[in-house]
Amino acid sequence: MTTYSTGKRSWAVSDRSGQRFRYIDMVTEWNGSFVHVSEYEPKHPQLEPKVPGNDPQGLQNARPDRVEPAVIVQLGFNPLYSATGSSTLVVNDPGHGTKLGSTVILTNVLSGNGFTIPALTTTKGFTVTSVDTNNYSFNMPSTASATGFFGGGNVSIGPAAVALPENPFVISIGSSTIRVNQPNHGRATGDTVVFSNVNALNNFNSSSGFTTAVLATTTGYSITVINANNYSFNAYSGTATINSIIGGGSVTAQTI
Repeated sequence: MTTYSTGKRSWAVSDRSGQRFRYIDMVTEWNGSFVHVSEYEPKHPQLEPKVPGNDPQGLQNARPDRVEPAVIVQLGFNPLYSATGSSTLVVNDPGHGTKLGSTVILTNVLSGNGFTIPALTTTKGFTVTSVDTNNYSFNMPSTASATGFFGGGNVSIGPAAVALPENPFVISIGSSTIRVNQPNHGRATGDTVVFSNVNALNNFNSSSGFTTAVLATTTGYSITVINANNYSFNAYSGTATINSIIGGGSVTAQTI
């Protein structure tokens, strides 16, 4: 079998410069050129560019910043104050953060100073007319018969627009009747309810047969109570094209 000499005493001519160099100092480039080590040039990366992969955008465990929705809070003992002959009701709620013009509802309140429980706990709520750091007030439809604090020890207050569970609307093919899932809603047949932040698409992100404009109409819908956790209404336009649940995760409901 033929073997080759090491070339330690040999000379070679560079394919690049044409100059003579010691054979043992020569190297072969990526293109086959036999050159001196001082002339060596590696293959340029642009000759074999790497194909870029996907540019990931989403995070697996994202925690984006958001504005927390208003929630029902329990107030202190006898948190309501009224003055004789005035329709203004003052709510003591330290550090409340309630905004002027927002609508609130009272629950678990005892009657007092001439105000009845039905008048205090109307599902239509009350519009806040005055605000300071620890108190806010709204107007009752009647005037107080006494001055002082009242309400009891279990009074809660919260937004009139109540957040519903995810996809709260249940629809059936060919029907314009929509069932609403709202646990312990406390509403009555004939109440007019307005829905907001509605996504009318179904779980497959396609048409449900209803539009957002129809479901979130500002005139609201007269409801029929089914049970303590459900009620229904008839959409004024459209019928369901699929048996599904719709609405998305941000729907709110408010009695007007």
